[in-house]
Amino acid sequence: MGGGEGKERQYQVDIRLGNGAPEGSSEPLGALFAVLRKGRLMKRKDAMTTVGIDLGTSTTKLVVSRLRLANTAGHTRIPRIEIVDRQVVYRSPLYRTPLLNDSLIDMAGVGEILNAEYRRAGITFADIDTGAVIITGETATRDNAREVVMSLADRAGDFVVATAGPDLEGILAGKGSGALEWSKRMNRTVANVDIGGGTANIALFSRGEVRGTCTLAIGGRVIEFERGVVRRVSPVLKKWMQVTDMRLEPGWRVDHSVEMLCRISDRLAGCLAGVLHQRVGPLERELLVGHPPNWVEPPDAWMVSGGVGGMIAALLDGSRSASSCKELVIERAWAEDGFADMGLPLAYSLVHEQSFADLERIPAGETTRATVIGAGTQSMEISGATVHVEAGRLPLRNVPVMAFTYDPEGVPEEDLRQVLARGKQIYDPGGENPPLALAVRGLSGRHFSDLQEAAEVFSRVLGEDLPGGEPAVLIMDGDVGKAFGQCLSAAGLKSLVCIDQIQAGDGDYVDIGEPVMESGAVPVAVKTLVLDGPREVKKR
Repeated sequence: MGGGEGKERQYQVDIRLGNGAPEGSSEPLGALFAVLRKGRLMKRKDAMTTVGIDLGTSTTKLVVSRLRLANTAGHTRIPRIEIVDRQVVYRSPLYRTPLLNDSLIDMAGVGEILNAEYRRAGITFADIDTGAVIITGETATRDNAREVVMSLADRAGDFVVATAGPDLEGILAGKGSGALEWSKRMNRTVANVDIGGGTANIALFSRGEVRGTCTLAIGGRVIEFERGVVRRVSPVLKKWMQVTDMRLEPGWRVDHSVEMLCRISDRLAGCLAGVLHQRVGPLERELLVGHPPNWVEPPDAWMVSGGVGGMIAALLDGSRSASSCKELVIERAWAEDGFADMGLPLAYSLVHEQSFADLERIPAGETTRATVIGAGTQSMEISGATVHVEAGRLPLRNVPVMAFTYDPEGVPEEDLRQVLARGKQIYDPGGENPPLALAVRGLSGRHFSDLQEAAEVFSRVLGEDLPGGEPAVLIMDGDVGKAFGQCLSAAGLKSLVCIDQIQAGDGDYVDIGEPVMESGAVPVAVKTLVLDGPREVKKR
């Protein structure tokens, strides 16, 4: 995705047995995996092989990881199986994403790449325990995108499958780059800008939570070259130039247009800076893909991932030298490496854009390969025994999660509506109304009367919002699932799955299996990102 290079996301395994298992017992593990994998028994093991597959605007790539697991709870306590080491054992080259034409992905071409890379990695389908297929950027808009990604997911294991719309892509990239973890660790606000071939996906993180998203049609491939000539100008950029004093047409010689190309690159960098500062004028508005920036608290730092992020890192650390934007434009115009585009000039403009001066630049932990590393390996837990589940509603698979903190001192009803609206925007850009889980915080330890009051709010809002036939899925962080579920039922919300003692957050996906014990406890797999934090740097 971008500027000729990809973005790699990373996933965590965190397998736990919580309340509901006998003290010191580890035998339920095999049964729990069998429930979630619908009868296909997975033997207990101390290591797992995961595969990540990313189909992006510019590139397709595959990553194989080896995860080592260990029981960190000790022999006399309830087992707590966690990932203790992750090694990337194979990274494929970056392939140009194969296309049949402007609207169709070449499914056979993608299959050939993956088959060849499996052989080079020395693995077979039988070796793969789990993984993720992510289709992002402009590739996600191809007519057969869903057919391709589902075909790939069927090749092996329990794969997380996501056609990432721009908001979700930005959140995932921000997790993979380390932005979310940095915001949590530093107790600050950071904007991650994931710049690929066709888009710049912005996600704002503050103190470990997603605060907003925005996407711009800015990327390395908005202008492409061939043998010193402008070969393609993206339709959005053509329209954008109509409200500027700039002009560029396919067929123009680059040596006659280099000044104009650098002006365009600099102006795009300025628009990106303007959006980060929530300045949306006519130029920025033309580049918006969807909604304008929707965060309230401005960032005090920024990092860049994606292909252009990798190029920025190379320019800053000296591994890629350039004396001017013009030099890079001329070089890329004659490039024969498959990436004859504006990626490097755009990176140069972003490095030198003065509008970023008030923001601390944080190097991303992952840039070029921040899309899928290791892939969707399960984080399995047993819910608390105090759950409330309507009969016939389980199992549920691949339910996206949005976090919501209940604050009775604020306006909880309006806050809840905003979170649900953002969830639809991120996870359901096509309006298909899939289930959405709310990870509810702020209700643990409260009096029963407080739960009743909260239930009235949830029942009213969720009753209006739920798609036909779908249950409300609530994930409580404390031991209040059954009590809150009963309050919700009493308030009139009958279609309900309310579980507790599970930690999940924005960008996670959950699988919820059928009850496995008389207590009603259910197995839950939380598919979440492993975060490699950014390198520490001095403030510039």
